[in-house]
Amino acid sequence: MEQFRDTLATRLLKVLPPTTLPIKVWWQDESRFGLHTISRRRLTLTGIKPVGLRQHCFQALYLFGIVAPATGETYFEAALKFNCASFQRFLDAFASDHADTFNIIVLDNSK
Repeated sequence: MEQFRDTLATRLLKVLPPTTLPIKVWWQDESRFGLHTISRRRLTLTGIKPVGLRQHCFQALYLFGIVAPATGETYFEAALKFNCASFQRFLDAFASDHADTFNIIVLDNSK
């Protein structure tokens, strides 16, 4: 981790296009808030799959967030779905709010 931190600035300067805007590095993550379906235990014989009612419908709220550790700045936005379209809307809104800087966003590589 220390090697990554120490060499990040020089590696970024090699690949970034020339810009007069100040450069900011942001770290992004998302969270899901809502009710998960709860499966209760069922007693059955060994090898027999338990049968029971299950509630599959739930409501959730997804919170996208970006933090600039160097300055402590944050940017958050909520969405009802987590998909490519909602993430793109989040990035577009972030870009329009921070158009005065060249922003580098480090994603968490979640799947």
